[in-house]
Amino acid sequence: MLFHVVAITLMALPAPPGNLKQLSSGQGQAQLADWAATFRGAGLDVSDEAFEAWVRDAAGTWGAAHAAALDPLTPYYRLTGTRQSWRMFSVVSRRPTAVEIHVLKGDAWERVYATGEAGAQWRSRQLDQERVRAFQTGFLNLSRQGDYRNFVHRWVAPSLFEDDPEVSSVRVQLRRSRSLAPARVRGGDRASVKTRWAIVVPRSYP
Repeated sequence: MLFHVVAITLMALPAPPGNLKQLSSGQGQAQLADWAATFRGAGLDVSDEAFEAWVRDAAGTWGAAHAAALDPLTPYYRLTGTRQSWRMFSVVSRRPTAVEIHVLKGDAWERVYATGEAGAQWRSRQLDQERVRAFQTGFLNLSRQGDYRNFVHRWVAPSLFEDDPEVSSVRVQLRRSRSLAPARVRGGDRASVKTRWAIVVPRSYP
């Protein structure tokens, strides 16, 4: 029992992905610059370039140590099916995207689901399940549009039509915004919101 607990704990320890290319993206560079500025504000004399080099070096060292610790336990993870295939995000997205689902009843559209919102929502237990959320990640990043269309046409719309005979049409769209810096939020700024990939499916759709 103790062996199992130790093995699972080692696997669960957060580790950076082997590929840190996200740090070179616009969002990655902005976040590295923010953290470097935070450390300078605390009295540490470090440039943006030096901080990025330290982050990459530390991530590589920790990642290699973590992989070395897990290597002898690999057969056990395979046997028990306890291997964790995903890694921690190297960059936090500043463009949060939500799935919004609306239904048309009579002449009025009604929103029945939106990612991350509290309260009773249509089939939220299914839509918020971690494997379903993982599937949605591709099109929430505005890629894999084919998966998105299949999600809408083959599951969302048919399920809503089955659940509620009063629904005449279903609209699914992605609501995308941009996270603002804390200072801008305190100053009263509000993030702009854009709607992407809106699909309307009428009940008569084959």
